[in-house]
Amino acid sequence: MTAPLAGDYECVALTGLVLHLHIGIRDWERHPDRKQRVQVHVECYRPLGEPPKRIEQCIDYSRLYRYVTTEWPARGHTDLLETLAHDLLAFAFQDETVTAVRVRLAKLDVYLDDAVPMVELVRRR
Repeated sequence: MTAPLAGDYECVALTGLVLHLHIGIRDWERHPDRKQRVQVHVECYRPLGEPPKRIEQCIDYSRLYRYVTTEWPARGHTDLLETLAHDLLAFAFQDETVTAVRVRLAKLDVYLDDAVPMVELVRRR
């Protein structure tokens, strides 16, 4: 995987997170008792600077984790992965030190382990 920046940069990532969400456009996906596993991967980039001395000088991956694990399950049904991907991009850019973000979301249950649909967005400030 190539980085979305040239030169020296820092990347803080949240990966391996799987949420159970109400998502999808098909009739079976819209059933109120049906949740699907959505795998979340987000990378936040900024120029590499001096080593931080305090946690406040770091990109806060806990902030990303809290957002997707509390806000996304509470939103109810979402039709598209793209909606969630754009939402996470916008949230990550609330940290003004972040200069680029990569978001990758995958619906793990759609094709019963035969294939995994995925959306990936990369945006630079």
